[in-house]
Amino acid sequence: MILITGATGTVGSEVITALLPTQAGNVRVLTRNPGAVLPDGVQKVVADLGESDLAPVLDGVRAVFLLTDGLHIAAHDQRLMPRRSERA
Repeated sequence: MILITGATGTVGSEVITALLPTQAGNVRVLTRNPGAVLPDGVQKVVADLGESDLAPVLDGVRAVFLLTDGLHIAAHDQRLMPRRSERA
């Protein structure tokens, strides 16, 4: 499973378009917007990088395209991709 953040924006949507021909069914998108419309072959997970439990979001994920913005970029990135010592 490949997780994509920032998928409803300009860059993230292009990443989805590039991946779908070979990865349909293996693409998971994290979005804060429950109404986000995504292409067929994409699994949508509604969550917030700053507040949600991210364990279910990351379950089965082997690769991440991480694109974040806003005032808390470093904190959000850290929550999604903790250091190895924190995962052990």
